[in-house]
Amino acid sequence: MTLRNLKRHHGKENDRCAAFFAFLPAFCKVSVLFSYLYAVISILIPTYNFCPGALVAALAAQAETLARKTADDFACEILVADDASTDRDTLRRLHGLSRISGCRLIFLQANTGRAAIRNRLAREAHGEFLLFIDADAEVTDSLFLEKMWAERLRADVVCGRVGLPPRPASPGRELRYAYELSAESRRPAAVRARRPYAHFSTFCVMMRRRAWQAVGFDERCTEYGYEDVLMGLELQARGVSILHTDHTLVHCGIDTNAEFLRKTDAAARTAARLSSDMPDISRASRLCSRLGRLYLVGPLRRLLLPAMPLLRRQLLGRHPRLVLFKLYQLGAYLRALKTPVAHTRAKSASAAR
Repeated sequence: MTLRNLKRHHGKENDRCAAFFAFLPAFCKVSVLFSYLYAVISILIPTYNFCPGALVAALAAQAETLARKTADDFACEILVADDASTDRDTLRRLHGLSRISGCRLIFLQANTGRAAIRNRLAREAHGEFLLFIDADAEVTDSLFLEKMWAERLRADVVCGRVGLPPRPASPGRELRYAYELSAESRRPAAVRARRPYAHFSTFCVMMRRRAWQAVGFDERCTEYGYEDVLMGLELQARGVSILHTDHTLVHCGIDTNAEFLRKTDAAARTAARLSSDMPDISRASRLCSRLGRLYLVGPLRRLLLPAMPLLRRQLLGRHPRLVLFKLYQLGAYLRALKTPVAHTRAKSASAAR
């Protein structure tokens, strides 16, 4: 080969290399896009002393239907994690869920709390998309999973809608039903989109894995309440995109009046424990921060705490009043506070509850 031909040969090879490396970024973008179009969705259901059998069966059936519709460009797994349930009958029924195709079970030996168990589910999941659903949800839309899957590229976080059971509250469950009914006007997607991070909810939410990895659930929330508020704040701080939709799951787990008050007390303890770092985490904490600057928290505590048994008695009855429930929430927060609320001006965290 002559010197001229050798130069020509190496020149062609260099041109090919240059063309390859020029094409490589576009190829990588297409590959990433394809991985999102064809990716596993992991449906993650935490539970405690409750068997979500009907929910799992309905979602598994919809997943099979969607896989056929999309010519196998869809894959789904369902993970149910039990947070150390104590009810033997529940545990027996949970074990039976292993017979449902695509369902995997995780049984924890010790109770870890609402945030930690969700993080555990996400770590165990194989999917690029993580769909968290509360165990007491009910599927009433035969296209629910298909609709949520169709939204996966529109935002890093896609929130579904909480629906209220169409039937009236059964005896002994009037308080929670009235509370949920009062929240109906705030649940359309168009309303939630005005303050997308404040309305973030873990009841039904799909997240890209990278979004969950960026924030995770705050494992300080070991009792009921505020894990969704804390994650909403983190998502906002990091600028993670949120889409609110009207794709609805019905909240069928309407608590008894006594259970709802127990959860209210637990949520108050969580808010009080976190109030030193985030004084605006709840309505009660925001009010106490304002009253603290006027030295009025002590008088309010002395006035309200003796009335708590009377408020509780009214709320446990057949005709609970929500205005009295708000007073009970404030009293529960004051009771949970271990130290007086500082009367210095606190930084606002803009967290609505």
